[in-house]
Amino acid sequence: MALFIPGNYSTPTNSMNGATPTGTPTGIVGGYALPIPHAQAVLGPVYSGSSAGIGTQGRGMFLYGAGADIPAFSHLYFRTEFRGLGYQAPDFKLNALHTNAFSFAYEPSVGVAYRF
Repeated sequence: MALFIPGNYSTPTNSMNGATPTGTPTGIVGGYALPIPHAQAVLGPVYSGSSAGIGTQGRGMFLYGAGADIPAFSHLYFRTEFRGLGYQAPDFKLNALHTNAFSFAYEPSVGVAYRF
């Protein structure tokens, strides 16, 4: 089961409330006399909504995969794998978010294995 937990995106973070990369109150970095503009000052708030009141939601999911070991030497193998995860997109019981969409996440991998 996949558990989806929405975050509260309306709470400001350090990058949005005027903090500087060096922590100085002037915004001057590394001896340069020009202040660094912050994204919120230039663009305004990107998202001002809140997820307050939206609970967590669990969805059924399935995991599938396949892989193969290709022998290179007596104890050394090259390994290739593929895994996939399928789940229905969460809607948190809100009509505006209900899409009835099914989503897949894929994870291919390669590696080297040594057998003792």
